[in-house]
Amino acid sequence: MDVDGASSRSRELFDLLDQCRHGISLLSAENQALRQQLGIQEEVPQAEPRTDLMGTSTPSLPLPLPVRGDSVPSFALSQTQQPRDHAESFTVAELWNKAVATRSGSLPGGDLLDVTATDSVDPLRLTGISAKTAAHLCRVPNLPFSPNSPPKLIWDILGLVLICWDVFFIPLTALELPQVTFTLIMDWITLIFWTGDIGVSFVSGFYKNGELVMNLRSIAINYLMSWFLVDLIVVVPDWVTSITASDQAVSQNMKMLRAFRALRILRLLRLLKLQRLVNIAYDFISSEYAFIMIGMLRLVVFIIVLNHVIACGWFLTGKFAVDTGMERSWLLDTVNGDMLAEPKLYQYTTSLHWSLTQFTPASMEVSARNVPERMLSIGVLFFALITFSSFVGSITTSMTALRSMRADTKKQFWMLRRYLGYKKVPYATRSRIIKFLEFQCAKRSAEVSVESIEILDLLSVPLQNLLQFELRKQLLEGHPFFAYLQEHMLPIMISICSRVLKLTAFAPEDVVFRPGEESTSMYVVQSGHMEYQVPSSNHESLVAHQVGALAWLSEAALWTNWWHRGYFTSRAASWIGIIKPGPLAEIAKIHTVPWCFCRQYASVFVDNLNRLNQESWNDLGLETDKLQGLVEEAKNPDNLLEKETRIGIESWAVTEDGRSIQRSSKNSSTVQVQERSFAGFKL
Repeated sequence: MDVDGASSRSRELFDLLDQCRHGISLLSAENQALRQQLGIQEEVPQAEPRTDLMGTSTPSLPLPLPVRGDSVPSFALSQTQQPRDHAESFTVAELWNKAVATRSGSLPGGDLLDVTATDSVDPLRLTGISAKTAAHLCRVPNLPFSPNSPPKLIWDILGLVLICWDVFFIPLTALELPQVTFTLIMDWITLIFWTGDIGVSFVSGFYKNGELVMNLRSIAINYLMSWFLVDLIVVVPDWVTSITASDQAVSQNMKMLRAFRALRILRLLRLLKLQRLVNIAYDFISSEYAFIMIGMLRLVVFIIVLNHVIACGWFLTGKFAVDTGMERSWLLDTVNGDMLAEPKLYQYTTSLHWSLTQFTPASMEVSARNVPERMLSIGVLFFALITFSSFVGSITTSMTALRSMRADTKKQFWMLRRYLGYKKVPYATRSRIIKFLEFQCAKRSAEVSVESIEILDLLSVPLQNLLQFELRKQLLEGHPFFAYLQEHMLPIMISICSRVLKLTAFAPEDVVFRPGEESTSMYVVQSGHMEYQVPSSNHESLVAHQVGALAWLSEAALWTNWWHRGYFTSRAASWIGIIKPGPLAEIAKIHTVPWCFCRQYASVFVDNLNRLNQESWNDLGLETDKLQGLVEEAKNPDNLLEKETRIGIESWAVTEDGRSIQRSSKNSSTVQVQERSFAGFKL
């Protein structure tokens, strides 16, 4: 019984070995077929026939050699190492070897499946959008104007200039200045502009509760309930006075003409619109130091304008006393006698001098001579007491903030030097650390850091992504591939800039990567000075290439398995953007269209890489014209079908009974899945 049991177990073991040999044979056959398709000629070593335990002679099956889709750099790091002799080739990275299988009732994105061949993919056909409809959706309407559109910004800037002119000139009308050609032209320009501004306001969007409103009906209702009445009160008297001023007979008989002219002071109500324009100007300030200095300058300008208006009001009060027949007035009772006989410039400067003395402890010979002038003096003194105190407090706070910014930085560097000295860090390393941090602090002081803006956390996630896109898009839009995504697939580009692109700082003499290291990212230089060194043709020296801003390196890491071919070193403090293929692929999977385009571009890029001479392989980016050609080729969906059919022309599967079935996928019209169940291996 024992002999029979041992014999039975031996037979089961031999059956198991036969099944293993059969599986290895299938893998070897598939491997050889793929090698022939890729054009790889390599002899497979054959082993001597072996005799099994049952005494039967069985030829030894060749072990399948793995098909390499990448190659380790063959250049030598020393003179003793030599490049490989046999030809090397690249294949598309595994994460891009997926396609979209669309089925009835499935989502637009479909399912991601491993395939050996695919149909040609038309992005517009997959989304069900015609070219005409897509063009209509992408069309930007002309009306209404967005408050942040370039035409509206230009209009607002012109309005800011005219507001400044009104603030300066309208108070001067109290001095009854003679009309000259320049003032007449400016009057007509401002009148026509503010009349046209009423029409522009009816077609300009506005923000309500943080939301942009672009509905014409809502815009009209909002304007009629806010600024329309004010603009109408300002514009109508101007038109009346401008038209009647040319007719002397009407002007002399019209009693209300002077009252209409007095209404021109209502133009100054437009100063309330000035705050929005000032906020737009603040958008162009990126330095905290400059922001504080401009804030101080704004306070000084406010005091000057305020004194200008008070000075003209002081002169108007004295002129009113003279016109109403009062016996005493500051214009008649001065050290110099009759002030009305003096030139207009002297009258204005004297009034401005009096106004400035009300804000400071200074004094002068001009003072109130009647009740209206005395009441105005008292009112200005109370107003100046509050305003000037606030002005001085704001200036003091700004100066303290500037000193505090510098003091904190000096204290941090003092503590750093103490720490490095206490730890006995070598002087060379200590110097590199301090110099780099000095550069970083100087750069940070020249711009506003994101960490210091706490209110940014209140933004919605889409707005945060849009902000990151606007800040980083200039790094990628010079590359034809990313430029195409930005033009045709903007949401994908926004996600890449906000979620995939990462910025990293490098100090002088930092080495980003070395030859022979496996590449895991694409690099884009944002700022600084970088240098790329690649071994020469004889592998005895290094050839240096200067890499400037917005240059990209190691793009092949996105599409295939890549090893660095040279040294990438920072020669000055630099910032570099890093893009990893994994996160990029996850973003591309959001929808069918970007995924198919990225796969096609990967296939075209790798095909072009294989056509290059091995000696020209390096990490430097291809020329823009060459990359543009690859993008144009990838836009043609027929290219992907042709390449994948050529590479995966044969697919193998194993049935449950262990038989191998060969399927031809050359004429396949649907997405096919590469099935490898190996159900025959029943252990």
